[in-house]
Amino acid sequence: MPHALTPRQIDAGDFNDYTQSWRQLIDGSDTDALRACFESNDALLNYVFLPQTLVTGLLAGNGTAEIRTKFALAPRNTDQTPVFTMVFYGIDRNQIPTTAYYLAGVAAWPATLGQPLIEQMDTRISFEQAYTWITRWHNLMPDQMRFDLFKADKGRLRGYTHDLPDFEQAIGLPGNGEEAAPALWLNFALPSYHTAELFGTVLTRNSEPDEDNAGTLRLAEDEFYFDISRPCPPAC
Repeated sequence: MPHALTPRQIDAGDFNDYTQSWRQLIDGSDTDALRACFESNDALLNYVFLPQTLVTGLLAGNGTAEIRTKFALAPRNTDQTPVFTMVFYGIDRNQIPTTAYYLAGVAAWPATLGQPLIEQMDTRISFEQAYTWITRWHNLMPDQMRFDLFKADKGRLRGYTHDLPDFEQAIGLPGNGEEAAPALWLNFALPSYHTAELFGTVLTRNSEPDEDNAGTLRLAEDEFYFDISRPCPPAC
């Protein structure tokens, strides 16, 4: 079965259409539509991915200070129904785009959640946090999908802003003494803030999924994990 969505560079028109479709959905009240855009083969999808070639382009912009992520709905490869994804682009310190727009890929199935390979590591968030948050999303049933999972302090989520070093370290740039990872995964997670759960992502290195295998998420000692802490709104 082909991927639900093929990762690729898109133009400004598609960027506006796809991100506006998410805004219309998340500002509404259609829970069935919210669930449907995350669902594939009777399960909730649990990550999107960028191949290393697209990440390289994303990091190559002149003057890039941050990576902006916008949530989006794009037509699936198979039946053109909308599927949740993300669009990435670089911005400079004046919030001006410095790169093209890169659409994350979506596998046809959720990834298998593997067993953790270590007990503790020193990262932006602890290993226990990363595994707990990812597992919480992984265990979410389709009928538990609800709008309050996307309700932040300033409004319903439309994306996040990442510091540039997060992406550079997560993908493992050649020349930094390590080999670049085949793909960057943004694993869906449910952190808890003041007892409320809020949709987020955890960056990990992983293989690029093929069309017949969505892959396995394994948290390992030589990978990096980052908390996403700058939501849109207000950082839009």
